[in-house]
Amino acid sequence: MRASTALAVYDHHGDALFSLALLLCRDVDRAVEAVVATVTQACATASDPMPDTKRQSLAADLWRRYAADPCAQPSQPDPALRSEPYSDGPSGDQDQALLGLVLFGCHTYGQAAALVGVSAPSTAVHLRSVLRRAAGDVPADRRV
Repeated sequence: MRASTALAVYDHHGDALFSLALLLCRDVDRAVEAVVATVTQACATASDPMPDTKRQSLAADLWRRYAADPCAQPSQPDPALRSEPYSDGPSGDQDQALLGLVLFGCHTYGQAAALVGVSAPSTAVHLRSVLRRAAGDVPADRRV
């Protein structure tokens, strides 16, 4: 029963959780371990009938697991994933976490900010800036 529950959770949320874990850990093996641990723990708790709520819960657990494990955090940040320094706003690691929680974890920017521990207004401004920079990197002929 527990294995089938784990498979169902993974079927619904696995890709997004793995994307978030890879964004946070920047290491495939650690990302896999984090997702397996998160899904396994989720199967031990009561199931939530709302898919977005379940995804938020799983993503928050994955973030806590990452934030609590200094070994999971990269010693050398990937320059392609680093954002520019932002005074009064999130650090580079928080940047990645906020973006991942919003994109893959079904969190609002306010929920992600509260989870990571930064202010919601600076998070909103910073996420807009990150997304604008990312949009600027897309060639004009490929924009929708």
